[in-house]
Amino acid sequence: MKEACITGKKTLYSGKFLALELLDYTNEFDRQLTWESAVRVNSTAAVMILPHIMPDDELVIIRQFRPPTGRYVWETPAGLIDPGEDPAAAALRELKEETGFSGKITGILPFSFSSSGLSGESVYMAFVEIDGRDYPPERQLETDFDEAENIASFRVKRTQLHDFLQDAVKRGDGVDSKLLLYSFLMRH
Repeated sequence: MKEACITGKKTLYSGKFLALELLDYTNEFDRQLTWESAVRVNSTAAVMILPHIMPDDELVIIRQFRPPTGRYVWETPAGLIDPGEDPAAAALRELKEETGFSGKITGILPFSFSSSGLSGESVYMAFVEIDGRDYPPERQLETDFDEAENIASFRVKRTQLHDFLQDAVKRGDGVDSKLLLYSFLMRH
């Protein structure tokens, strides 16, 4: 069987951060079709960070308002990878900017796609270990938010994450699907 492939692209709209493209492609049956796709402007990849504070067995998660959802969303720290930057450097930079924490990379998964029906944006998942002795809970941390960011960081026991997120949903907040899946798998 023939493999599907992209045969053309047309930009329908381009803004400060996103563009909308109309993709022409040929499917496995040699049929010409189109697909609408959102693409990042000035970046092709992002990094999602799972910060683990040891030996406290806590995760650092964030809550921020996400205009497309119309609500606050619980997520892990994340951000775009700058041109020429590798995923590990981006992960440590974004972790520091969004939460004030520093740590060491313990692993990075190969790039994957979080919403492949909407966008071709690739996401690397980075695992970071933070030495809890350097960050007692009462310590005030300095952040460096972008103009549109107002991020609150929280330390949550890994074993309590799923219940914590379920309670947040009951209060009307949203949850990033990858974080919710992780919390579910940690329970089972």
